Amino acid sequence: MSVKGRFLPAGLLGLDSPPTSQCAPDPHIHTPGSSTYNGGVRRDELAEWIERNGSWEFSRSGGPGGQNVNKVSSRAVLRLPLEQLPVDAETLRKARERLGKRVTSGGELLIASSEARSQLANRRNALNRAISLLEYALTPSKRRRPTKPPRAAAERRIASKKLRGRRKQTRKPPAPDLD
Repeated sequence: MSVKGRFLPAGLLGLDSPPTSQCAPDPHIHTPGSSTYNGGVRRDELAEWIERNGSWEFSRSGGPGGQNVNKVSSRAVLRLPLEQLPVDAETLRKARERLGKRVTSGGELLIASSEARSQLANRRNALNRAISLLEYALTPSKRRRPTKPPRAAAERRIASKKLRGRRKQTRKPPAPDLD
């Protein structure tokens, strides 16, 4: 059973507080804070975009919770249409590539949360996770600066190759005398 819902005011969802999830943090999610970062989109702008374009679905959650699990629709699923992100086509392509399997074939980003017993806490978790994921996806990756190995490293490599060659030469049987 699924219940569709609308958003609560951002203050009620507690966007200023960190996620209350008990799960281990995802090492691939980058949370740059509330200031403007390289992608040019701020956390509060992302929250507003999510509020305008996202849709919620609620269903019964599994796991611990006693009878509460069987009665209350506390699992929250947030659906975000990535095609409506206010970014250029190239940034959107890179964002979809970074988000990988989290994006459906229809172009929606799905974020589910069922860690908490209350629907409000799960909505907060899903919203904070969505903001963090979108920040990560929209932040441009740093360009790799090609480096040149130091001269000493090249000399060590050549010296070790010569030593290995001499060692192999000593393993050969002596050449026969043709006198």
